[in-house]
Amino acid sequence: MQPPAGKAPGINPMNDKALIEHQFGAASATYDSNAVVQADIAARLAAMLESRLARRATVLEVGCGTGLLSAALIVSRQPARYYLNDISAAMLDVAVAKCRAAGAGCDMVALKADAEHAPWPEADAVVSASAVQWFDSGRTFVSKAAGSLRRGGIMAVATFGPDNYREIRTLTGRGLHYPTPDDWRAWTDSLFDLEELDTQRVTLGFGTVRQMMRHMRATGVNALPAGPMGMTEARRFAEGCERLRRADGTLPLTYNPLYIVARRL
Repeated sequence: MQPPAGKAPGINPMNDKALIEHQFGAASATYDSNAVVQADIAARLAAMLESRLARRATVLEVGCGTGLLSAALIVSRQPARYYLNDISAAMLDVAVAKCRAAGAGCDMVALKADAEHAPWPEADAVVSASAVQWFDSGRTFVSKAAGSLRRGGIMAVATFGPDNYREIRTLTGRGLHYPTPDDWRAWTDSLFDLEELDTQRVTLGFGTVRQMMRHMRATGVNALPAGPMGMTEARRFAEGCERLRRADGTLPLTYNPLYIVARRL
């Protein structure tokens, strides 16, 4: 799905931040048991930081969700101070509780805000897992990270690429605009030394359309741009899903994780 005419690459003009806050707040109790892909993404991003992030650093995490990445970094890197940001107060509460259980020696600061429009504290590292796609502009994230980081600081992001939820996008014509690796290269070019840029494709399988949609709702993705589907569109979507059913009998849902690790110039 291409961005509307006149919109720069990486722009998501359809994002409704109030809706995003609501849907992730509603999923705060179901997220961890359903976000299998997101948990793997957080673990991989934490591993990428193992040799790059010094202990006792100051870390800002943007869009911490339930704290999957936060808790891993607090255990492995023992930061002196960890800023946890999320747009959802309910998600933030879960993350703070998880992080307190993981690392009593870390000074944790909760920042409930839409990070795209709020000030960012100074930090040695800015990290984010499975969140930046909800920004209106990925370029804004990179610019704000550069402004927050000290020289030599690390920006480590796991977001999603253009093949994310490709089945949904193909059948409905709806979906977020996911920036490409080339977009990220362009955004970081004059501000960062790009150390790593990698993509994956992970496909989950579901027995029914209802199970697929329940999975999406349980991980906070319970609304498509342009509003809910009407009965006719929903029926056509279900019929289209059936045409995609694989030889093993499951309906596919593709995730396309994109990892960026860069050092502030």
